[in-house]
Amino acid sequence: MKLSHLELSTADRAKLQEVVAKGRDWQARHRAQTLLYFSDGLSAKAKVVQQNLNLDTVYDRRKNWLSKGFAVLYDVHRSGEPPKLNAIHLDQI
Repeated sequence: MKLSHLELSTADRAKLQEVVAKGRDWQARHRAQTLLYFSDGLSAKAKVVQQNLNLDTVYDRRKNWLSKGFAVLYDVHRSGEPPKLNAIHLDQI
């Protein structure tokens, strides 16, 4: 599948570059770099090789960016397993 060039505004490009350069979360930096590669016109297959990703992941990152914007860079909170100790037990410890 051939994807068209990803157009980023100057402000969006600057924010993505800042995330890549100074971001704390490595996953956000990696996702931002993928989007910058799309903006630079790099092919999806080149991104797969360069970033060691699955081709579907590259396509999903672009699709999610177009629908949700900057929210896709960071993972959403997931609940996980509830705590095994209640407040009484934590006070005893």
